[in-house]
Amino acid sequence: MPHNLNQLQLNFKESVYNGKDSLLPWVLEIGPLSKEERVNIYRNTVHVGLKSLLADVYPAIMALVGVEFFRYVTHQFIHEYPPQKGALLYYGASFSDFLKTFPALKDFPYLSGVAELEWARHLSYDAADDTPINVEGFSKLSEGVIQNIKFEWVASVHIFEFDVPIFTLWRSGCGHKVDMKDIDLHQGECVMVYRDKDLNVQVKILSSLEYAFYNALKQGVSFVEASTLCAQDKEFNLQECLVFALGEGLFKNKV
Repeated sequence: MPHNLNQLQLNFKESVYNGKDSLLPWVLEIGPLSKEERVNIYRNTVHVGLKSLLADVYPAIMALVGVEFFRYVTHQFIHEYPPQKGALLYYGASFSDFLKTFPALKDFPYLSGVAELEWARHLSYDAADDTPINVEGFSKLSEGVIQNIKFEWVASVHIFEFDVPIFTLWRSGCGHKVDMKDIDLHQGECVMVYRDKDLNVQVKILSSLEYAFYNALKQGVSFVEASTLCAQDKEFNLQECLVFALGEGLFKNKV
């Protein structure tokens, strides 16, 4: 039997994730189970746990492709992207990119966008707490401060501009009544993901103007510059955008 710990760990990883037999020399023959059966216990336990984890993070994807096919996809994902760290909080981050190149899903490119949205929800839920600035705090700022203020989002906020209706497709996967025949896959959607004051993760559809305003702030443009840019369109409602963001506590208090 080998006696190198590093080699044991490497062989264990190869056997569990790649189905190789390199762990067998380390396994003792005790009891009724064969070496292969003993290794399979570990392999199955790991795979079942990781598939369950991915199902918790990507429930809409599982609903859209079906449970059995989801198990097949995640099995391949685990094989190609085994965990690299002991903590599994961020395992599955590459799932969206994996779906883009998965041959069996080449006719469903929008699934990677749905996965990207679901991963943002996962990150938002576990994001660090930040102290936000609220409506009252903003109202007390001097005109000079407001002229130059550059807002910074709290850690739970993510905004997206998708080329396809990802929000609608995600809602369909979450059990909302959506007639797939009415979905125009050429109609893009803008989306915000954030954690509210009650620690619930929210997904909000944005208009293109709202996205433009919020994205400008995200890129470091000052509040006044972003407001002026979007105010050129008469449909833009600055007060509504600002009250929503301040009311939900989406900007860090850095004043």
